[in-house]
Amino acid sequence: MSDESGFESVGFEVDDRLLEELLDRLEMQEIGGAAPSPRPIFDFQFPAPAGCPPLTQQDFNRIVRQAVVEAIKLANNGAIKLEAAVAVPPAMRNKGAQETARLYTFFFCHDPSTPVPWAGNEPSGITVAKRFRAIATELGGGRRIRFRCDPNCNPTTRAHTNQVDEPNIINLCPLFFNPPAQPGLPPEGFRGGVVLHEMLHVLFTSFFHHGVARGERRRNNAHCFRNFALRAMGYGQDNFAIHSCTDLPC
Repeated sequence: MSDESGFESVGFEVDDRLLEELLDRLEMQEIGGAAPSPRPIFDFQFPAPAGCPPLTQQDFNRIVRQAVVEAIKLANNGAIKLEAAVAVPPAMRNKGAQETARLYTFFFCHDPSTPVPWAGNEPSGITVAKRFRAIATELGGGRRIRFRCDPNCNPTTRAHTNQVDEPNIINLCPLFFNPPAQPGLPPEGFRGGVVLHEMLHVLFTSFFHHGVARGERRRNNAHCFRNFALRAMGYGQDNFAIHSCTDLPC
């Protein structure tokens, strides 16, 4: 079903999609006890503009749905691991929590237990976990995100948003649909990380912006959040994204 804007609505399909939903919920529970998430609801604009990959409507919907589900998993997993890492004193962490803290420190320059003054001295890792939880909630049915293909992106751009002029819309670039081969990072992980990144801009527009001149540091850089979520899930790095994080000041 399409609305007057040309967006294809996906979210209420027949029996085979209900089976996929059950499988997704089971997968959600396998990433450390995360509660089953509501089924993702989203729109995709079809037909896609000329210059986009020559995919069928079914293929576009399948790829985007898989990316949304993967983004929810990445967000929930990142939140669970950060909450576990700050739940005990650093000296009492188990190996899993120690690895979480190591990754977090690499990307954000401090231990996840570090108090954050601008957040009422809440542990830094908890502030990040809350943003991850918000992403999982909104993608899991909290709001309807509209995706569309943009064939005119910079060749290295994965996706982009403009929440001032087009709220709740995420533009997906050709590179999103044809991800580069990278060790340990399958297409679904790559795409899920991209959706997670863009959702940070959608939900926290005034906090996440690119450019050191605009006050960007690692703590408010969506690439850093994406990198941490991918590595915490056991994926390899998106090599472009990691430099867009680690090249920034702490």
